Amino acid sequence: MRFQKCLAIAVVLLYLRPGSAQSDPVSCASKRQTAESTKLLNLRRKAETGDASAQYILGNVYVNGSSVLRDYKEAARWYSAAAAQGSASAQFMLGYLFEHGLGVSQDYAEAARQYRAAAEQGHAIAENNLAGLVPARSRCAQGCEPGRRVVSPFSRTRRHHGAMQSGFPVSSGP
Repeated sequence: MRFQKCLAIAVVLLYLRPGSAQSDPVSCASKRQTAESTKLLNLRRKAETGDASAQYILGNVYVNGSSVLRDYKEAARWYSAAAAQGSASAQFMLGYLFEHGLGVSQDYAEAARQYRAAAEQGHAIAENNLAGLVPARSRCAQGCEPGRRVVSPFSRTRRHHGAMQSGFPVSSGP
């Protein structure tokens, strides 16, 4: 029992000793925050000068809430700037925000425009999301046969390039 008390006192004294690495855990955290703030500030500066890559990354920072509070509206602002410069990844993410109404008004037509722009540059997930935007019932209302699905023109292009097809029957055209 006496040994445990001595050990506890020794640990406390080591912890409180001036110059100890653990004497000021707040200073380590504040140094880390300062480094992150500096990186974020540099990224914002690059984005504000029109760097599409920095704009896209800053959009990701706001979507993920990394280093800042999650803010879909601010993310949409930066994705929009990068998308206007032709960034396929930014166009895809902007389409996603419009599809789900995150930070912007839900707008399927705008989501489709953004997904299409990204898909035309070869963004496979944008292609997939574009094909999924049209509800199945409206596709069949346009004359498709039950059990068959309508595919986007991008899917036909990928099929001719040897892309694997799903197990679903695919129509030969719209």
